[in-house]
Amino acid sequence: MGRSAALDALCLESIARFKRPKDYRFVTELPKNNYGKILKTDLRALDAAEMRKADQD
Repeated sequence: MGRSAALDALCLESIARFKRPKDYRFVTELPKNNYGKILKTDLRALDAAEMRKADQD
């Protein structure tokens, strides 16, 4: 069983079906600023770039 399947199974038994994420993205490191906060704008940019790459393939 892959990581996403295991995570999906955990979510299925823990939260309502309509609240489950539709997909999961695994990254090696989250982009952070100097204070250690996660840079959500950079995460969105990474997601958008990944989606564009998937659309081209």
